[in-house]
Amino acid sequence: MAPNSWRYLVAFLGECHYTNIVPTRSLFLSCFRLSKGSGGYYLSARPSFRVSGAPSSNKGWKGCFFFVCRSEDWGFGLR
Repeated sequence: MAPNSWRYLVAFLGECHYTNIVPTRSLFLSCFRLSKGSGGYYLSARPSFRVSGAPSSNKGWKGCFFFVCRSEDWGFGLR
């Protein structure tokens, strides 16, 4: 997931924890929507729910990471 998505997820769980609200899937999905983009999956806030102070995007975040892939088996378990 994109970095903003992790922020939304952690903030949601933190807010639920500190306000003693049980974090359910239906509550989460009433606030956020999971979408698939060209670079993977991301969360976006629903129009009726906004997270103040959250950036609208982190364009260019992939330049800070490197990706490793291999067409054959790695030779060790990935679990």
